[in-house]
Amino acid sequence: MLFFGPLFCRSFLRLDVHSRLLSGLLLLSAAAALVVIALLLTVGFRVAAIAESLLGMVFPLLAIASGILAWMRGQRSARWFLLAWTILLVGIALLAARNMDLIPNTFFTRHALQIGNVLEMLLLSFALAERIADLRRQKVEAEAEAVSARQAMVAALERTERELERAVDSRTRELMAINDTLVRQRNELSQAVQTDSLTGLANRAGVRERLQMSISRCGPESYVGVLLMDLNGFKKINDTLGHLSGDVVLREVGKRLRSCVHRSSDTVGRLGGDEFVVVLVGLKAPDDARSVSGAIARALSEPVAIGEELVSAGASIGLAIYPGDGSDVDTLLEVADRRMYTVKRDSKAEA
Repeated sequence: MLFFGPLFCRSFLRLDVHSRLLSGLLLLSAAAALVVIALLLTVGFRVAAIAESLLGMVFPLLAIASGILAWMRGQRSARWFLLAWTILLVGIALLAARNMDLIPNTFFTRHALQIGNVLEMLLLSFALAERIADLRRQKVEAEAEAVSARQAMVAALERTERELERAVDSRTRELMAINDTLVRQRNELSQAVQTDSLTGLANRAGVRERLQMSISRCGPESYVGVLLMDLNGFKKINDTLGHLSGDVVLREVGKRLRSCVHRSSDTVGRLGGDEFVVVLVGLKAPDDARSVSGAIARALSEPVAIGEELVSAGASIGLAIYPGDGSDVDTLLEVADRRMYTVKRDSKAEA
């Protein structure tokens, strides 16, 4: 008992956690028990008995001190341990008192040590059972804490994921809104850059771009017609009635040109001054362009009302057909312009 007792006490009460001092003293007590055994084998029984008696008085005191400390530190099984060693010491004390004739020699006093040992083992078994129950409870609590921590971590991850998804969705919507705004502004800017501010028709840049696009998309069985026109009496209107009246005429000409061109794929534009152009795409025959040219000439020959006064401008129209008259924008516009001035010159000669 003097060897294994200190080791059991140290392990059961977890003295390496609660008190390193008492843990070391119990290890020293166990080592002293080995010394007692060595003395018994070498020196003799008397010396070994004296050493054993001294060690037998020291170890119980260490055990009780260790039990009190462990109990104070919250180890519930330590109370059973402390009670067991107290009963054993009481049994030893009663036996010693009987041997010194300090108390009567009875069955109880004569067997006090054996009774104390039995009660000690019984109480220590209670202590072990409670220690096992504590370990099981700690295991269950640890598992519950682990499950709770896992659930909390999963909940936190799910919450973070939802917040991230919301942030990404919000940012995506913001970026889409910004992109839509930029696209709209770009289209508006492109429209403004390619639009004549007075008439709302395509300007020179817009006409050139759409004519180039029409040429590139024209099929082998199709034609593109370019009608270039100049108002015959516009300079006189401008000089006599003023620029505001001239602007009224230009806007009215734009409206009449749009009324003569019914397809959204065709383009009506103003190159500048009193020069207008119409681009007709996907024509089946060159005569289709000539038909539109005739309709435009008739529409522009009608007088324009400026206040209470009617003015008539009329127009000279030059026609160029892709691919017969040219394969690029500049050539087609040049051919149409040359033919327009030919028409204008001929009309002046006839007048």
